[in-house]
Amino acid sequence: MSGHILVTGHPGATAELVAQLADTASIVTAPVELTLAIVQTMCPEAIVLIIAPETDDADSRRSAMRLLAQLAGQPALRHIPILTLVPPDDSIALVTVLALGAADCATLPLLPGEIGARVGALLRRKQIADRLAETHARITRQATVDAVTGVFNRHYLDSSLAEALQRTRAATAPLALLMVDIDSFKPINDIHGHAMGDRALAAVAAKMVENVRASDTVARYGGDELVIIMPDTEIETARHVAERLRCAVAEMRIDGSFGLTVSVGVAVLLPGDDDGAALLARADAALYSAKRAGRNTIAEAA
Repeated sequence: MSGHILVTGHPGATAELVAQLADTASIVTAPVELTLAIVQTMCPEAIVLIIAPETDDADSRRSAMRLLAQLAGQPALRHIPILTLVPPDDSIALVTVLALGAADCATLPLLPGEIGARVGALLRRKQIADRLAETHARITRQATVDAVTGVFNRHYLDSSLAEALQRTRAATAPLALLMVDIDSFKPINDIHGHAMGDRALAAVAAKMVENVRASDTVARYGGDELVIIMPDTEIETARHVAERLRCAVAEMRIDGSFGLTVSVGVAVLLPGDDDGAALLARADAALYSAKRAGRNTIAEAA
């Protein structure tokens, strides 16, 4: 459906409009009752929705208005521009469709060439909006994602942890934090080079993401240290996840040439933790306890 214009609504006017658009766009038609499912499956470039007169087909009119509201109510579909065509002298329909989120509205009958011009204008505006959205997404990724590991960066970690603490306290729920450090990372850089060290760090970060929930946040804390924020997680679960991560990394081979291990510090939010820095500090202290215990192990914060 991508690249197509979907025409739906009042059946009596559909055929004529399709004929007018045939020279300027690839057209697909569908009855109103099937349109939402079609749009959800195959995203069109634009939708032309024809509103029937109240006296002609009240059921079709109500169905079209309901479809417009449904499309506007789904964030994943709001980027699809909708051109609505309303009956002549129907000010109620004109105001209603605009209030429901139509991108453009015209009154029937249309002038020669008007439908093609309006659809073309909608598509040009959509192209500009799509480019702006792509630029915004790229800038957001650059601002929040660590370039080496592909996980979130320290700036995002700080803001995410602050939000997690706020939600946790509001819901009186548990919160766990893991601090992960690659054991003997400097020799990897010295022996294999910094490019290989970056690949090792990225591989460990990817392994972290693979072994935690979608609701958990994996971020690079700095150097070869990674942090995992785990909402709604008690100490027993956090300990189990930390051990699973440790074992998963120990089984890895970097570029098929060498293995590595990690040490993990585990901490859960306590009433005395004033902010995220306090929780991070206790996880960091636990991490160094794991290092002192011989590495390739986990330790819990006091």
